[in-house]
Amino acid sequence: MPALRARPSPRSRGLALVVVATFAAGALRDSPLDRPTDAAWPAVNQWDARLEAEYAEFVARLGDAVEARRCHRLAACLRDPTANLTYEPAVDATLDLHLDCADLPYVLRAYFSFKRRLPFGFVAGTRGEGRDPRYAVGIAPTSYRTWRDYPTPRALLRGVVGQVHSGMYRMAPGVEGSDFYPLRVAPGVVRPGAIYYDPNGHVLVVARVRPDGAVYLIDGHPDGSLTWKRFSAAFAIGTARLGGGFKAFRPLRLVGAEVTRATNAELSDFDGVGQYARRDDPGGPDGGGYHAWVRTA
Repeated sequence: MPALRARPSPRSRGLALVVVATFAAGALRDSPLDRPTDAAWPAVNQWDARLEAEYAEFVARLGDAVEARRCHRLAACLRDPTANLTYEPAVDATLDLHLDCADLPYVLRAYFSFKRRLPFGFVAGTRGEGRDPRYAVGIAPTSYRTWRDYPTPRALLRGVVGQVHSGMYRMAPGVEGSDFYPLRVAPGVVRPGAIYYDPNGHVLVVARVRPDGAVYLIDGHPDGSLTWKRFSAAFAIGTARLGGGFKAFRPLRLVGAEVTRATNAELSDFDGVGQYARRDDPGGPDGGGYHAWVRTA
């Protein structure tokens, strides 16, 4: 005669739910994201070619997941061990992020910096000509923040979302205190992790460059969703004054207690002229102008 299984009583089911909730709350409290920043995020490494390549792979793998529609929001992508190159259950199980297009590059860079114990900082304030800082001209930084200005890594990730906007990308190549610099458009230079700034106020993250030169990007939206886009004439072309085009993060260094940004002269892939000289170029193998030139280059 088969053994009879006792059905759990409502009380025992309730106790089980309490245990699960208590465990989840404990995991949240114990997450490295909620530990003091000094302990959870010692910047013992420096950005170099190896870590920049790993960052590119990190973004590329997230892009694969977005393209395949395995995840539609960044937190969900980072909680997926098949999508997140740096996945750690103790950290990523408790992630909760809501961001738009301007936030996305900063949060990706901050998150990777936290995981790889790298310095991270960003422009926290700007000045320029115009009422709306997102569309002003002649923008320059007025203040900065670093990871050490936040009590916990989670506070930093949330703080970045509340502070950055698309105007941070709208700086001319000669503004060396900026977070970004214009790239030389060439194979292996424009790669996953780079960004494209559309001067109409939109920011996208490069996630794939095919051998034929086609560029694919992750697009963040105000509702927090992520979509997959192909670079095309749908994206406006930026001028040098408006800081448009393909850009990359300036590598940060920790020198003693000071965080410094790489200068243009130190960057082998910096090009403050090339993209902008091609802005109105009608040439290209198919007469497609700038966008066709990007693919060919």
